[in-house]
Amino acid sequence: MERDKASTRKERGKVMPNLIIWYIISVVIIAGLTVASVKFKFSNKMVFGIMAGVSFLSEMTKILTKMQPVYSNGGTKFMGYYIAPPALPFHLCSILIFIFFFLVLSKDEAKKQWLLQFVVPIGLIGGLMGVAFATSGTDFTDPSAYQCFIYHSVVTWFSLHFMITRKVDLGHRVLSRNLLVMFMMTITILWINGFLRVYAENGRYVNFMFLAYPPVEGLPLLNLNHGWVPYFFHLLFVGVVLFSLAHSPFIVMEIIEKKKAKQSTIEGKAD
Repeated sequence: MERDKASTRKERGKVMPNLIIWYIISVVIIAGLTVASVKFKFSNKMVFGIMAGVSFLSEMTKILTKMQPVYSNGGTKFMGYYIAPPALPFHLCSILIFIFFFLVLSKDEAKKQWLLQFVVPIGLIGGLMGVAFATSGTDFTDPSAYQCFIYHSVVTWFSLHFMITRKVDLGHRVLSRNLLVMFMMTITILWINGFLRVYAENGRYVNFMFLAYPPVEGLPLLNLNHGWVPYFFHLLFVGVVLFSLAHSPFIVMEIIEKKKAKQSTIEGKAD
């Protein structure tokens, strides 16, 4: 028992310095790209291209490092290599990869704007959470750590770029629509987790969008201390709060602009 505790403390001692270094690297990536893209006025096409390129490298890293041999007949017959189910693109930030490529290839500006209104808040929330929770580990010899931190950092930059340059509308109507879409996605991912629950990696089952269990242990609100149902509703509540915060600057500006327009109309009538 004491040996296990000592081993756990030793592992935590290795993880924390690595985690701090990864946090610093992530901040540098996010800040550096944000300053560069705003200062040099990156075009939408350029931003989409960078994001699609990083997404492609991220997925290729997962594919090349997460392929596993599969055997049947009691482990005697080799059946081939298959990607580990937990590495499938069903987490929020992984789902965005398909949208990033659509943004690069599509010429339909209306659809691209609609998708941006969904991707930007998702990318900001998912990107920051991906960096914060570090679910792929912090070992500098593990490609998964590079994939996780670099990809989520660039996703965060992508969202910040469009928010700072105000090239996307995130008003109250968009918030309502995004919450509805997210709820529909949540139900869908619940089903996907159920379909894939027979598969496990390193003793842990698939947990897309962290709907099966918390991303890390010991969180004050997101835990299973009182069962899954309270955890699920807490997760929904946190999601609504985070989405509202991501949209709040635009909603505030929307309210201010409406008040200014109303005041101008009143002054015009008075004249």
